[in-house]
Amino acid sequence: MNMYAHAIGTELELSPGPWSQVFRGRAYCPDGVVRRVMIGTPDTFFTCPARVKAFGKWVSGFTTMGDLHSKSSDSEKVVMFTPLPQGKNCGVFYKWTGVRSLKLYAKWYGGSGYSHPMFNAIESFDSLVEAKKAFGSRLHDTFYPCVNTKETRMFLYYATSKHAVGDDPDLVLRFGKCLGIQVERN
Repeated sequence: MNMYAHAIGTELELSPGPWSQVFRGRAYCPDGVVRRVMIGTPDTFFTCPARVKAFGKWVSGFTTMGDLHSKSSDSEKVVMFTPLPQGKNCGVFYKWTGVRSLKLYAKWYGGSGYSHPMFNAIESFDSLVEAKKAFGSRLHDTFYPCVNTKETRMFLYYATSKHAVGDDPDLVLRFGKCLGIQVERN
């Protein structure tokens, strides 16, 4: 195995052979802890999909090389792990450490029968999975009667606060033909 050590104990390990790929290492996480990271096949030149175990949960994201202290021109490179905002267990770093990050906010539109401003409230979710569960549950919820499956949408926004939600959603949830939940990217 070819091991490449970087600053503050971060490292990358390459598989042997002519088509060497990074497959594990140690990466600096958003909460300031260096953890063991499992790395997948690179999806771009700059990042590799990865997962790390933090606070008892597997968190999906990606690894990249970065400067820990970017103000210094001679700073050393470190392997950094960044959780995906829509990835599995993405909120664990921020829930426990209080680090400010992107959160998932939603506006729900239940169809033509839900034009009242009360239904334009912005909701927040820790993950895309939670948003999909909430969206699916409204189909048979007595608080939301007569949900029109053809018109119903949940508009999802990644933002730092509900006041920073823009006009154009990042994702849109809707019901498919067999009442499965479809995710559309804008």
